[in-house]
Amino acid sequence: MEVHMELLTIATAARKAGVCIDTIRNYEREGLLEPVRDSAGRRIFTRPDVEAIRSIYQRKAIERKMLAKSRRVSE
Repeated sequence: MEVHMELLTIATAARKAGVCIDTIRNYEREGLLEPVRDSAGRRIFTRPDVEAIRSIYQRKAIERKMLAKSRRVSE
């Protein structure tokens, strides 16, 4: 039985995850994401990668809200 895994470009992964391409690049620079690269050096993503991007985005959004709240409390 052959299993086919859909491979996505960074643009397609960003669109499916609801983020911009630079967000994905930032996550990679921060060490939060390690995409596989093809022989030409292009990032290749899978559906599980898209889910990971969404999860990271949601966690960071929660962190931003908590930080903003803590700043308001300390003022």
